[in-house]
Amino acid sequence: MLNQKKIAVHSGTFHADDVFSVACLTGLMEYSGAEIVRTRDPEVLAGCDIRVDVGGELNPNAKTFDHHQRGGAGERANGIPYAGFGLIWDEFGRQLLKEQFPMIADEDLDEVWEIVDERLVQQVDAGDCGFSLATEWAVEGCTPYTISHLISALNPSWNGDQSPAAFARQFEHAVEGIARPALDIEIQRACDTVDANVLARKALADAEDKRVVILERFHPWGDVLIEETDEAQFVVFANPDGEWMVQAIPPEKGSFAQRTPLPASWAGKRGEELSALLDLPGSIFVHPGRFIGGHKTREGAIRMAEMALKLSGWGEIQS
Repeated sequence: MLNQKKIAVHSGTFHADDVFSVACLTGLMEYSGAEIVRTRDPEVLAGCDIRVDVGGELNPNAKTFDHHQRGGAGERANGIPYAGFGLIWDEFGRQLLKEQFPMIADEDLDEVWEIVDERLVQQVDAGDCGFSLATEWAVEGCTPYTISHLISALNPSWNGDQSPAAFARQFEHAVEGIARPALDIEIQRACDTVDANVLARKALADAEDKRVVILERFHPWGDVLIEETDEAQFVVFANPDGEWMVQAIPPEKGSFAQRTPLPASWAGKRGEELSALLDLPGSIFVHPGRFIGGHKTREGAIRMAEMALKLSGWGEIQS
């Protein structure tokens, strides 16, 4: 191929960091079809168009994006250090979004980029830099299995073919079979999240009483109803089966607590027993954890939320 670009990564064992970096770069028009050069030889590195996770410096002007040098390559505000993927995503991520996902509106580009960074890129960078994200959930004898572990497992076995050609084949498989689909999926999910946030903000604005927010169909709502308002206590939405759910909103993302749990007397009740207790025919269930319940109708689920507010000391719903 005439004037084929060359992307350099280090030779030997590969990791999610360099694999995802290549998946991102080869998604760009500039590096589409590029030759992947796996080496640590300085002379060979110098002859490549861009170097990732190798090269001993961070120098975007020289197209070198390494983080192994003394002092590293900096860290995010939350303390997660930058590895190669984070450096590539920071430099080229928005360009990739524009080229591969032209349907993303300009005003949404930064939000999509940031969501992908939070959900995927930071996870890969943290794992590559030995920055644990699962310490507080660690259980003896049970190790969290991440996408970084999956990609690492694709390296040739120690008692199999350890030739450079074997590593190159498995590296390509990791890029094309795992990293590229995962990156595409997370970008699409981020686009869907941005769309869902628009709907959630509209539902919140339209709510007669901000404590109960009604969605006409299910879509993600946590970014808005958890992070952008303290007023919302319950969200009501239809599930794919046509039943209506009333869900208690947690105080923060990732929490199993609720701002206002459903009443304790409802916990674990189902069907006729629950309907009789609430004097509300069509009631389906309330989870023992008191974070979600269901009714056969929209009106019934809203009524459950209203009753829960009153029994929790909020008083009658405002209308």
